[in-house]
Amino acid sequence: MAGGTTYNTTRQYSLANGGTISGSTSTDIFGDVTVNESYFLINNTLSGSTAAQYGAIIAQTGDVGTNLVATSAGALLASGGAITGATVGNSAAVLAFNGGTVTNYNVAAGGAVFVGDQSLNTSASAILTSKGLTNLSGPGIVSAGTLHAGAQEIITSGGTDRGSLIQGSQYVSAGGLTISNTVNSGGVQNLYSGAITSGTIVASGGTTVASGGATISATNISGGVVQLNAAALLRGAVVSAGGKLTVSSGATASSVTVSSGGTESVLSGGVISGGTVLSGGKESVASGATSYNVTVSSGGSLTVVAGAVLSGTQVAQGAVIDVDTLTYVSGCETSLA
Repeated sequence: MAGGTTYNTTRQYSLANGGTISGSTSTDIFGDVTVNESYFLINNTLSGSTAAQYGAIIAQTGDVGTNLVATSAGALLASGGAITGATVGNSAAVLAFNGGTVTNYNVAAGGAVFVGDQSLNTSASAILTSKGLTNLSGPGIVSAGTLHAGAQEIITSGGTDRGSLIQGSQYVSAGGLTISNTVNSGGVQNLYSGAITSGTIVASGGTTVASGGATISATNISGGVVQLNAAALLRGAVVSAGGKLTVSSGATASSVTVSSGGTESVLSGGVISGGTVLSGGKESVASGATSYNVTVSSGGSLTVVAGAVLSGTQVAQGAVIDVDTLTYVSGCETSLA
């Protein structure tokens, strides 16, 4: 069939520090494309080298690559080894799996980071096995990186990202973990069922969206937005100036502190448990939503719509309460009808 693509893979046995490895492509008169890939196994150390078009540099167990570069269609692979300093351009990628680590990565628009079990990566698994990499499972760890606008990071089972700056799109699936990431302006952190994130800072212009089954803990919503969708769970957060936390139907947030300029909105079917609304902070509880054991400090604001349920709410002198049709019920529960 005309217009097909054939991949050939060749191992390159030498690459100097600062050198470049690349492959090639050719097209015959029938429109069939042949892609000739080349790869290099570091075998101890390598510094300053580049994986260019259809070239790959691989760090296996015990190998260390330093200040490596991947340009268009090139790849840097930490398969049990370590890469310190990875610069990734448009249409290029860096991967960490099989116990591999990547520290101080910098991924430009159009580039990608893949962390964790690569057997789940159908687009990459055949390419990786053709290079003799038979164990594509996790764990994989990346850290102290920058994911620029237009770049993406895919974290699968066994994958972890620590202390990185997210300005592009981060996708975390079941078994994936992020620790102390900062989601900056324009950045979006997408958490799917089974994903866990801890210590995230969601800065101004940044967004975290948690789907059902995702867990968020110890988060600082500092001018950004966190959206909890059905069955998502948040434990411990500070919502500060400009920050917004939305708890949708079926989602639960606990131990949230809303400080001056921060906003927490509990939508119908959402649940908030524990926490404090400090002076200048605002919490709203919609009809059909539930709020348990929340303290509203002096200067804090609580807005409650008819049909919401409050239980164990403590309101300090000087707090601002806006309540529709309030009815007190035995057992210290406040319901609205």
